[in-house]
Amino acid sequence: MSEVKRETLELLGILPGVNSATPYGSGYFKQDDSAGEKKSMDIILSVDDPNGWHQENYELNPWMYDGSGEKQLMNNKLADGEISFPRSLGGFFTDFEGREYKFIVVDKRLLYYDLKTWKHFSLAGRFQKEMVLLIDNSDGVLPQLMEANYKNAVKAGLLMNPARSISERKLFETIVDLSYRGDLRKIFHMEDPNKIPNIVNGSYEFLKKAYGNQTSEYIRESGLIYKNSGYYQDALADKFETLPTSLRDYLFKTLLYRDEYDYEEVSQVLRSFFFRTDLVNSTKMMLRCYQTVGIQKSCETFAGKAKKGMQKFIKRK
Repeated sequence: MSEVKRETLELLGILPGVNSATPYGSGYFKQDDSAGEKKSMDIILSVDDPNGWHQENYELNPWMYDGSGEKQLMNNKLADGEISFPRSLGGFFTDFEGREYKFIVVDKRLLYYDLKTWKHFSLAGRFQKEMVLLIDNSDGVLPQLMEANYKNAVKAGLLMNPARSISERKLFETIVDLSYRGDLRKIFHMEDPNKIPNIVNGSYEFLKKAYGNQTSEYIRESGLIYKNSGYYQDALADKFETLPTSLRDYLFKTLLYRDEYDYEEVSQVLRSFFFRTDLVNSTKMMLRCYQTVGIQKSCETFAGKAKKGMQKFIKRK
């Protein structure tokens, strides 16, 4: 067992029960820019009741809510003495064995809904990258939804590339970038400008397993991916029907009254969808973080990311 897995399981062992725990990102999986660095760990926890989960964890592990976060929690106290935690997505930070952990605690129903529909996409997008199911009490529901999410990501990635053929790497980079297009961290250079190729390089074997054998969508030949007949111009409407409902409805609404669909225009509509969706949800995520850890801790964390991202951006220039 790797050291990072041991640490993560040890921390999960002192938390209240969860439906699933899925670590992701460079803290758990080595990427091109993560050698020799003990990076912060990102984990999505799905639970039956996020508010109740936080209530229980606050009683079990009050040290996780120290400092400005504790002050904020006191401000969130209700008349009956209970603490009101965010029921939706929100960053929850804690330190353990010299590493910072960021949890996204989410209602399992919201997670399942987003994987099916891409309504919020902040969850579905994270689940399109390399992650591991360290804890799974979903009775097989979550793995099935994850597999469907992979297949939908391939469809979106192919539609966003108008050419009849693209390289495997280009497809992987397109899929990885879906959830970053309108992310505030990317817009304000809070992320490494090489983040997408770093993720692809570090997760290439996972990406090949998840997306490299989608024979119903394309065939591979001489290092290139050739789209199947469903991506011909006269068949695009049928392809739209198989997409997650939020993206499907956005496409039909934007391209209303068109008898034929132009490849370039379809690509631009998809880019608009992901930019708008990412922008809205990354903003909400940033604003909700202070609800559990306080505005001071949130600002310190995001300021640190901004400093690192800007340094890499300047260095790249």
